[in-house]
Amino acid sequence: MTVSRALNSLQLVRPKTVEKVMQAVADYLLKKGYRRHGIAADAHHHS
Repeated sequence: MTVSRALNSLQLVRPKTVEKVMQAVADYLLKKGYRRHGIAADAHHHS
């Protein structure tokens, strides 16, 4: 829930910045090898 709130706050500031942050986080998770747990679940929220 805290993450969602943070993202919402960022979106109010700058949608494009949020996009870059999300990409950076996703890239970081992929490099860390979290694609098994995290990204699969996150796919539902992606639009």
